[in-house]
Amino acid sequence: MLSRYNRLSRVLLSGGLVVIMGPIACGKELQPEPGGMPVVAAPVLPVAGIVHALAPPGSVETVVLVPPGANPATYEPSIRDLRRAATSLVYLEIGHPAFVFERTWLSGLLEGSLAERVRLFEGCTILDEDPHAWLSTGCLESAAAATAAALARILPGHREQIARNFEAFRARLSDVGASATDRLAPYRGRTFFVLHPAWGYFAHDYGLRQVEILSHGTGDPGASRLAELIESGRKEGIRAVFVQPQFNPAPAELVAEELGARVVSIDPLGSDPVAILEETVAALVGAFEMRN
Repeated sequence: MLSRYNRLSRVLLSGGLVVIMGPIACGKELQPEPGGMPVVAAPVLPVAGIVHALAPPGSVETVVLVPPGANPATYEPSIRDLRRAATSLVYLEIGHPAFVFERTWLSGLLEGSLAERVRLFEGCTILDEDPHAWLSTGCLESAAAATAAALARILPGHREQIARNFEAFRARLSDVGASATDRLAPYRGRTFFVLHPAWGYFAHDYGLRQVEILSHGTGDPGASRLAELIESGRKEGIRAVFVQPQFNPAPAELVAEELGARVVSIDPLGSDPVAILEETVAALVGAFEMRN
């Protein structure tokens, strides 16, 4: 995989493209090419959703490096993907060591470049092996604040609108967080089953326990793990198993069938991170209520 990365890097440079993502002094304004629209690179769709919520319509082009439906643990970008990313003024970085895509493809490519590399989750308590920090309301607000500041630097003429959009985003997020706290309070300490462990931040926020069928980076839980999960699920009264589109649902379907449970799909890589939180709350409350 790394040799392919080196080949792609050479193609980018030999094609006359300059990678323009990297650290700059805080507060410095960045400008696109004359007549061009500023380009912002987002690693996954939920991060792009933050940009769409904050930037005025038609003010930036957002490049999503891991496309909808792709698995970030296995996706390899094309030369076209990397060429598009190379035109960005800002790269919005998740920065988690378990986020394989960034660790494998981007760190070397962005080293020594000229534009801004924005860490979205600075100050957020990071969970080991779980890069899905946008599934915490607090972490998502931190990411939105960092994004708003970066957008203001590349769109100085839209600073007031960006600030208003950020306040609207924060208000919506606050409402969702308050509703989640209220609706999930009766279920603190409960367990929910997931195919892939994407909801660790969410579970931490609301005092829930996530149990995964697949560990990070694995595709086969094995017979003994499945038997253990089925036994545990019966004791816990699990009535739903949550899956996501990026992974084969077969192991979850097997566990659900043995438990007489439903398979429920929620996409943690959807385009609207606040809506993801709303959908997760509704799905979990529905599953817990089935148990009573």
